[in-house]
Amino acid sequence: MDIRDTLVRYGYLLSKRYNWKQKQLFTKHIGDEFQKMGYEVRGVLSDQKKNPAMNLVVGDLAKAKKIVIAHYDTPKRLFISTKYYPLNEYKSFKAKEIAANIPFLLIFMFGTAVIYLCRDFFRFTGFNVETLLSCLIVLVFGLFSFLFSAGPANPFNMQRNSAAVVAVIALAEKLKKKKDIAFVLTDRELNNHAGDHMVQQALPTTLKDRTVLHLHCIGKGPAVGIGFEEANLGLATKLESIFKGKHQTLLKSMSEKEIKLHSLGFYPKAITVSSGEVVEDEILVGDTSTRKDNSVDLEFFESLIEGLETYLKS
Repeated sequence: MDIRDTLVRYGYLLSKRYNWKQKQLFTKHIGDEFQKMGYEVRGVLSDQKKNPAMNLVVGDLAKAKKIVIAHYDTPKRLFISTKYYPLNEYKSFKAKEIAANIPFLLIFMFGTAVIYLCRDFFRFTGFNVETLLSCLIVLVFGLFSFLFSAGPANPFNMQRNSAAVVAVIALAEKLKKKKDIAFVLTDRELNNHAGDHMVQQALPTTLKDRTVLHLHCIGKGPAVGIGFEEANLGLATKLESIFKGKHQTLLKSMSEKEIKLHSLGFYPKAITVSSGEVVEDEILVGDTSTRKDNSVDLEFFESLIEGLETYLKS
């Protein structure tokens, strides 16, 4: 496989996986790609009648001892860059909420300014300014609340999470002879972790015995961050030893509050891998949910995939 072509395919051509049609198109194309490698591929729908989640399971999940998981859904667009901390969703949530509400504030200020500047005209024509202002505020906030809650979809999403999707394809190609490894592309990690919940439901009694490798925001360095619960320190240090000497590494024992908002909360025996800059003992990824999330550091990315392959083979 040519990793550059694959990055173009899923980072540019099929870069938006935000609504149902976009997700269907993506899963069809990527499912065909896995089938050509010789894998059994299944699409799994949640039991929700409206807006169901859809996972793509590659390989024999029931027999897998190791499971590689990455979400494929992509975020809505924010018009202001925010700081995203993939190993600390609680901290990221606060930054995202500020950025998401700025357009509402600007719209309100603009509307108020228009009413103020046109106040003499309204008085002359007999309009009640207070009533008009109240109606305008309700109308504008109603309209834009709907638009911003439903989209628009962000056009490019290399870090969040197209690079991880491409890494799953690359690892599947390299490890197709390993029948004890399965891959799952999950849906709705960005809202309610419906896809993670579906994996949990599929393996209700045996998930605790499977080693899960979760990939999220892995397109750029310079540092490799490994998040884990304290009970899984051994898994984390094993992976860290592979990258030491090649890349800066950060081991992070995630708090209970952080785990609850992260996919790790669904998998008893798991570690998560993210990459970016190290800032105050956190992995920081910039420009997600904006048009600027449109590139990867290819040398770093390929080296990361090699390390993950070594880990999965061990």
